[in-house]
Amino acid sequence: MTTDKHNLLNAAYVFYYGTDVAFIEGAEEDGRLKKRLEEIMGDCLVIASRCEFDVLNALTHMDNVEFLTDLRFHTGDGMLNYYLYNWRTAPLAGVTPVGGVPAGKGIGVVML
Repeated sequence: MTTDKHNLLNAAYVFYYGTDVAFIEGAEEDGRLKKRLEEIMGDCLVIASRCEFDVLNALTHMDNVEFLTDLRFHTGDGMLNYYLYNWRTAPLAGVTPVGGVPAGKGIGVVML
C-alpha cells in the first residue's frame, strides 16, 4: 500500500452461496433468481462491512455474472489460471462466453 494512513487491506471472498429459488421452474427466466441472488449478496456486503473488510472479491463463476455489475462490482485486473491435474479440456466459459456457454455458466473451481 502506498499510503501512511492505511497499511493493511482486509479482503473477503465470495465462494459459495445457495438459494432454493434456483430450483423453482421459471425462476431464472422471470428474474426471481437474479433478485434473490442480489438480496443474498447485498446481505453479504453488509456483513463484510460490519466485519470491517475493505473489499469483497467474487469470481465470474456460478451465477455471479447475473448480479456483479448491478451491485457495482468492478472488473479486477488479475487473471487466474486453473490447473486441473494436467487434464486437457476444451475452453471453459467464465470470464467470457465460450462455445455457446454464457459467461459465468462454465465450470467453477474453488481456490484453496
